[in-house]
Amino acid sequence: MEVLKSDDKLREEILNDAKTKAERVTKKIKGEVDLIEKDCSSQIEKIDNNFRLLIEKEISLETKKIFAGIDIEVKKKTLDFVGKIVDEIFENIKKSIENNQLINYKDFIFKLINNSVSEIQSTSYILEISKKELEKLGKKDLESLKLKNAKIEQIIEKNIDGIALYSSDRKKLSFISLSNFIERLKSEERIKIYEILTKNEE
Repeated sequence: MEVLKSDDKLREEILNDAKTKAERVTKKIKGEVDLIEKDCSSQIEKIDNNFRLLIEKEISLETKKIFAGIDIEVKKKTLDFVGKIVDEIFENIKKSIENNQLINYKDFIFKLINNSVSEIQSTSYILEISKKELEKLGKKDLESLKLKNAKIEQIIEKNIDGIALYSSDRKKLSFISLSNFIERLKSEERIKIYEILTKNEE
């Protein structure tokens, strides 16, 4: 005679299965990140896209499987599991860049500065930077940084986090930091996961 499981026991089994699958996502992504780290000398331009594609593909596929057939209460708990995985992945990425393991930190920040220059589109800039960040990047290297049709006219040491890049007339500003870059990508991935959850509710 078949014995029907209670709702609580069934939910517990589903949650355990979801957690196991979520842990599998972590292992798979960490494996991919390890492979990327071995090729850390590759072009800086690929960083953003590589992580976007890697994380989007792995989390999207596994999250769809996890959410299939699970009620909304369990989905919310599963979303929390996946959210913790996303936090862990991006924290590891941040530490790897800070420690020059995944890519040279200075090169990475200089790339972000160049990206900001493309957005502001001025011919000269004022750069405000913390003492700690200035020591990491080097004042001479900042002064000699090659920018497209532009140059840094003035570097001002200030008690701020990251770097504030102003057009010379101070009408335009771009705030640059590794933390901001990581948080932006992490936020985008969380939105994608939420969209997957919403679609599976319909």
